[in-house]
Amino acid sequence: MSPMSMFPLSYAQQRMWFLNRFDEPGPAYNVPLVVRVGGVLEASVVESAWVDVVERHQVLRTVFREVGGEPGQVVLPLAEAGVVVKVVDAVSGDVGAVVRELAELPFDLDVDVLVRASLVRVSAVEHVLVLVMHHAVCDGWSLGPLLRDLEVAYNARVAGGVPEWEPLPVQYADYALWQRELLGDEGDAQSVVSRQLAYWREALEGLPEELALPYDHARPPVASNRGGVVEFPVPPEVHAGLVEIARQSQATLFMVVQAAVAALLSRLGAGTDIPLGTSVAGRTDEELDDLVGFFVNTLVLRTDLTGDPTFLELVERVRDFSFAAYAHQDLPFERVVEDLNPTRTRSRHPLFQVNVELHEAGTPQLRLTGLDTSLEVVSTPTAKFDLSWDFVETAPGAGGTPGLTGRLTYATDLFERSMADRLGEWTLRLLAAVAARPATSVRGIGLLAAAEERELLDEARPAHEGIETGVVERVRRHAAERPDATAVIDDHGPVGYGQLVGRSSGLARTLTSTGVQVGTVVAVLAHRGAQAVTAILGITTAGGVYLPLDPKAPPARTLGLLRDAGCSLLLADTTHLAAARHLAAEGTGTGQALRVLPVDAPADPLDSLVPVKGGPDDLAYVIFTSGSTGRPKGAMVHRRGMMNNLLCEAEAVGIDGPRTVASTAPLTFDISVWQMFVPLVFGGTVRALPDEIVRDPSGLFALAADEGIDVLQVVPSLLQAAVDEWDDGARPPALRLDRLAVTGEALPAALCHRWGARYPHIPLVNCYGPTECSDDVTHAVIDPAGLPADYRTPIGRAVRGSRLYVLDDALGLTPPGVVGELYIGGIVVGRGYFGDPPRTASTFVADPFCPEPGRRMYRTGDLVRRREDGQLEFLGRRDHQVKIRGQRIELGEIEHAFQATGLVRGAAVVVREDVVGDKRLVAYVVPAVGVSVDVGVLRGEMGRVLPDYMVPSAVVVLGALPLTRNGKLDRRALPVPDYGALSAGREPRSERERGVAALFAEVLRVESVSLDDNFFELGGHSLLATRLVNRIRTTLGADLSLRQLFDTPTVAALVEAVERQEPVTAARPRLVRRDRQG
Repeated sequence: MSPMSMFPLSYAQQRMWFLNRFDEPGPAYNVPLVVRVGGVLEASVVESAWVDVVERHQVLRTVFREVGGEPGQVVLPLAEAGVVVKVVDAVSGDVGAVVRELAELPFDLDVDVLVRASLVRVSAVEHVLVLVMHHAVCDGWSLGPLLRDLEVAYNARVAGGVPEWEPLPVQYADYALWQRELLGDEGDAQSVVSRQLAYWREALEGLPEELALPYDHARPPVASNRGGVVEFPVPPEVHAGLVEIARQSQATLFMVVQAAVAALLSRLGAGTDIPLGTSVAGRTDEELDDLVGFFVNTLVLRTDLTGDPTFLELVERVRDFSFAAYAHQDLPFERVVEDLNPTRTRSRHPLFQVNVELHEAGTPQLRLTGLDTSLEVVSTPTAKFDLSWDFVETAPGAGGTPGLTGRLTYATDLFERSMADRLGEWTLRLLAAVAARPATSVRGIGLLAAAEERELLDEARPAHEGIETGVVERVRRHAAERPDATAVIDDHGPVGYGQLVGRSSGLARTLTSTGVQVGTVVAVLAHRGAQAVTAILGITTAGGVYLPLDPKAPPARTLGLLRDAGCSLLLADTTHLAAARHLAAEGTGTGQALRVLPVDAPADPLDSLVPVKGGPDDLAYVIFTSGSTGRPKGAMVHRRGMMNNLLCEAEAVGIDGPRTVASTAPLTFDISVWQMFVPLVFGGTVRALPDEIVRDPSGLFALAADEGIDVLQVVPSLLQAAVDEWDDGARPPALRLDRLAVTGEALPAALCHRWGARYPHIPLVNCYGPTECSDDVTHAVIDPAGLPADYRTPIGRAVRGSRLYVLDDALGLTPPGVVGELYIGGIVVGRGYFGDPPRTASTFVADPFCPEPGRRMYRTGDLVRRREDGQLEFLGRRDHQVKIRGQRIELGEIEHAFQATGLVRGAAVVVREDVVGDKRLVAYVVPAVGVSVDVGVLRGEMGRVLPDYMVPSAVVVLGALPLTRNGKLDRRALPVPDYGALSAGREPRSERERGVAALFAEVLRVESVSLDDNFFELGGHSLLATRLVNRIRTTLGADLSLRQLFDTPTVAALVEAVERQEPVTAARPRLVRRDRQG
């Protein structure tokens, strides 16, 4: 092969060239070879020998060049290659540091010859030869022929001669040409490239782009390739067992360890479809054996763990896939990547992130005349993959002690050393388990030692003392001590403890006379405030169970809930009394009897209160939540669990005496329970806020500051909107909160940082818990001052009275750091779903970890992991349940509602967050045969049967729902909705109409908006509404209220309101800050 000709790169070199362009040069692909030499060594002789080797192997004097945008390789004449052996004095005495520096010095593929030789002079009789090659010109196999040729050349030169060797039959550039010739033309269906491409397309179809591994850190946008190493020897008896499995399965030892790594990853939560990378030598012709060059190819070995296989069955699956993959190894990995075209990112390796290798022990030797030599392994701290398992086997008769050793390289961007150590320990445990019992189920392989399991189970704390004393008794105690102290303030003014207790006792007397007894369900239709609190206390006093109703829900849905709960009695506050009677009339029309009573009833004197009926184990309330089958489910919570929750909430938000707590949640939201009753249990004040304040982020915080509220609770999306407004120029109020509780959605770390920048002195309390378990089961108190940049928000530790288990699919405890499903045990667990034994049985299951017989645990469906510090992190859902702006929604219920119309034959509802922080429900529907779907009509039908927060912002009509090869909905293939397509009507005419329409479009992120478009029908929600109102105020200078937007949500109506310039005069009772007691 003549020098200075331009040859194509091999496919492997092409990828290296691409990576060099894609990333900054680094040491990740350096191949260092270090030889420690003892004796008198002449540097000139070493250099002459090295020149001989470089002359023999043209690839060692090859440079990459780009012509017309196409890369190629040029073999330089020896005289132009600048072949030298650089002599470096180890003056510092730290030879290791000098060697590492030489080994890690990066190459630039656009400029450099891709090999360097250095001789580190330690003394006159001690040297270290450091040869560093880039992977683009060398692979592991190449070290053998390289050292053999260096040995021949040195020994010849030191004797005054020249090396005598057989000329190489081919050079690497010949291989690059031959590789393309071998693969053939893709236009030829029978060519190697066409046949092997077809195989890999089918074999890797639907491959997961990224495995869910137990990462300690979020993946950075650009991988640094910094790595660490953990080594672990495999015990001899385990090695022997693995070899026997290979023999029985007619497989190789590599296939056995590959199956073991896949099984480990699956047990650690990576799923049942595990792609692993491995390398093959790529020297398919014997003429390539003595050549230095980059021949190695990478294969993706897909491991199928579906169906709970035994380990022996898994090895058979691995064997069958591997043999098929080896038969198609000619196609370069780079070509597979190009064809499958996965999402390209600088943060991870394409197609797989975990690599597995098995090598036979045996290091190439370098015997130099008159010198003592020893080869040393230089471990450059680099990681090309997230994780890489490298096993080295010393077979009997191969020299050295037979055995197997393991080496795990991990990306320090993603994993801490502690997690890497555990991964090494778990690898050994799994290998030992399968070696001893190869027929065991993969799901049944335990990774935790008995002591580790006990440690996880011992974290549970006992329930609060005194939870047998209920809410009514505690409130009555404060009424007796301070009857005139303010208990509740709402839009109608303050209500004292004496008034509250007297009214609730009088209501209980009335309820008892109508037949209410222990366990009777009584519905409540009321807005948060004094009448709502009176109703709940009255029902509880009479022994009843309160069922809150949503005043905005469609009547048909509400009647369905009442029917499911067997409820025939409804209490209504003054505001909703007429609506309650209308609902009863509708029920009568369908044969459903419903009696309506006003909350107002004659108050009892404090010395003549009716006795409280019922005990701690009786039900306190039933709250209905969205159900996946289309039917809401009523979660039953007993009084003991409710009281324990109230005391836990008080502990989390720092309440141990009278405080003022804002009541912001609807009664149908489980957090309303503690917002109403924690302050009352401790003799404080409930400040019930009107909707127009609750929906206005900056207004809510301003009121909290003005009225001296001590504790406030919000959903993260509302907090986000408030911080956005402050960042946009609104003045942050002078808050005096003790703590800000956050709940209902995942709390982003970035939001914690932004809060801390404004209010470093006010801790955040991240709250988590399901309605089925008395509300919160974890709390994380977060000091927002000085959070680290890579902070990950926890949901905290178990509250008193709860037992939290992070379990795998086989209900086994997962190790710390590993993702699992959260199960909840303890007294916080409710009684199940009202009148629904099948759903109760499937979700409230036997607790195998509790020593008390008969205890149940609740399956949350939430994915979490336990951190090193014992706190939990929320990671998402297993199913299609979501929370949007704090509302819990089963997507299946919405899909069922669409299909129940008869207009569609297929429906899929998803949550899209096409803009960060703006979550929207989107429905994709397939019309029924012969039906032409009108999206407006369909959304209107949804509004008739679903609450407004469950009506999708957009409906997209499709010919068919996209499916994966497994027949599941392919959510990634669902198109981005065009929210603007919903727009229809008159075009804006005046400058002001165009201005308001432009602001509509800006906030809703749509192309255009007409005069008659409804803000909420185009995807608006309460938080977007606050942004729109604020934009109109700041842009147009109009004093517009949030209520006006809700009442008149079209451009035309809002313009009319703006032009009228009606001032907002919403009167609110105000608090006077008082000295704290207790």
